[in-house]
This record gives sequence, C-alpha cells and structure tokens, in this order.
Amino acid sequence: MSRYAAPLFVVAVLLGQSAGALDCTSPTLRAASGVIGQKHQYKIAGTCSGSSGFGANIFAPSFSYEGSASWDRVTGEARQKLRFSGNDNATGARVAVAKCSQDPFLRNPPGGTAQCGPVTVQVEMQSGKIHAELIRKEFWAPHSIALAEAQALSGHDPDSAAQNVGAAIGRQVGASASGTGVGAVAGAAASLGTSTPARPRRSQVQAMAEAAGVARPRLLELEAEALAKAARIVIAGGQVQVQPMGGFGGGWSGGEQLFWHGGAVGAVLDLVVDVPAASKYAVEIYLTRAPDYGKLSFEVDGQPSAMTFNGSSPAVAPSGPFQLGTFALQAGQRKVSLMIVGKDADSTGYFAGIDKLRLYPAGAIE
Repeated sequence: MSRYAAPLFVVAVLLGQSAGALDCTSPTLRAASGVIGQKHQYKIAGTCSGSSGFGANIFAPSFSYEGSASWDRVTGEARQKLRFSGNDNATGARVAVAKCSQDPFLRNPPGGTAQCGPVTVQVEMQSGKIHAELIRKEFWAPHSIALAEAQALSGHDPDSAAQNVGAAIGRQVGASASGTGVGAVAGAAASLGTSTPARPRRSQVQAMAEAAGVARPRLLELEAEALAKAARIVIAGGQVQVQPMGGFGGGWSGGEQLFWHGGAVGAVLDLVVDVPAASKYAVEIYLTRAPDYGKLSFEVDGQPSAMTFNGSSPAVAPSGPFQLGTFALQAGQRKVSLMIVGKDADSTGYFAGIDKLRLYPAGAIE
C-alpha cells in the first residue's frame, strides 16, 4: 500500500470566497474548561449542511465534525480545529483562526457579542474533493455554546470529585382560557391546578457514590408541564394549563408548554425543584413570546435574578435558553419563582408560557 494513497490538498483562505453558507446545528458540547477565565476551551461535535451551484448543477454538501475550539482573552485569538467527513467521500481537517473581542463560540458572552477580524481558514483534505463551503472564511456554528453549560462543565473536576466521593465513602464505611396570541388555543388544554494511586473512572465513581448513598450535583432538566402534572408548582394569581404547541411550529421541548393565564402584576408562579446536592447551579429557563404576553422577573430560592424577560412579540415563538444567573442552592426542594411585573404597551395581556428549566452544577459553595 502506498503511503500517500489518498491525495492531499492544503488550501489557505485569507480573503472572501464565492461559496454558499453552511447551516450548522448547535454543537454537542462534550467538555469545557476555563469559562469564564483567561482561556476558554471546548470539545465539540456537530453537523453542517449547505448548497452550491446553479440550476441542474446544485449540490447539497453535508458534513459531520468533531474537534476543539478556544478563545484567549489576553491575545484575542479564537481557534477552531475540526476533523470532518461528508458526502462525496470528503474527509479531512479544518482550522479557522481569527482575532476576536469576545468569545465567538459562546451564545451570550458576558462582554457582549464578539467582534472578529478576518478569519483565516486552512483545510487539509485526506479524501474526496474540496468543496467551496469548506474554505469559506468563517467559524462553524459560532455563537452557539450556552454560557451556563460551559461554566458548569468548567467547574466540574472529575479528579477532585473522585477524591471527595472516596472520602465520603470512607467515612461511611468507618461509621458503619382566552387571549389573542398563544392563549387562544388554551381552551383545548387540560387545567392543572499526581504519582498517586489510579483513581476510578467517572462512571465507577458515580456507581460507588450511588451505592454509598452519596448525592452529587448533576444537571437537572425539567419540563414545566411535567412539574405541573406532578403538582410541583405553587400559584399566587391566575391558573396554569398544559398547552400543545404543535400549531405554532417547532422549538418547544416535547411539543408542549405550561401556559400561565389569568394573572396580573404581582402574580407569582413557583416551580418546585428537587436539588440533589448542595452546589452552585447556573439556571436557565426556556420561555415563550407572543402578542399577549407580559414581562417577568425571577427569583431562585429567594435570591433575585438580575434578568427581566419581556414576553411581548408580534408572533408566537420560543425564546430559547434565557439565563437567570448562578445561585448557591442547598439540597432539597427549592423554588424557581416567576413574577409578573408588567407588559409592553404593544402587548394585549399578561400571559406567560414556560417550556422547561435547566440547572447546571457550577462549582462548590464557598
């Protein structure tokens, strides 16, 4: 077999190229470190697709990728190194580099949206032909990593966790309605009131912890409508209903939301969450916007969030993840509270829609 059986191409792009833009889905974040700090680093995987050509010559390339991305706060350098494979037997590696004012991979960097200079792209093909989309001067899936998730993964140290769980196990052994927008379909919904001994792998540590009854912080993802069905909500003002959202397109987890209607300014809705272990948690909530929705403020276990959500919108649409902040929570039942605080002049009501809630472990309580 020839050592160079497959052709090898290297292409550097410093200026714009004529190519169709790729549509890249939000990547799966496999690991993160340094967020928020001097250097943010990520391990990611995802898919991209696009189209190029004209008329009968249109081609729709698609690629799956995995690799790393990073941003250095001191130098401003953002770098993305990916290995990809796609249709037409196209496989290879792609490196994109630029200087950016903020992290271009985060959906919501604390310093504001990233402003980047020219992107330099280098592509090394190992098989197949090189498509114009591969050498387009851009990062793949920029502005798509959730800050809360990246912070949570950055705050997780598996080695430290292994030591803490081991110590805990050792101690135990030693001891022995109506509306003009989305509310219009609510009537069909049902009302619901070092040189050290080798440490165990993460899966082994978790199994040991569970066997010993040691609770550990973990990601919590809770559907608001499931909380209502389980009587894990408290309402002071108005009513809630589980509402199908299929008629408004996609974007709602499970195709439903918890519709809160009949409230006014000062009304409060508590979502009761079982926190498995004391930790800091980054909290994000997925909501809905519509023409008759109001403004909401938030508290997490009695701690106010700095964020206010404006639910008013000309069209019914999911909000995507809305970050509430990071909060120190003890184990047990804790409340995420939503409060109606007003509405836009253009809004015709004070309704609210809640899709789901996410809590990410974000480090030990100091």
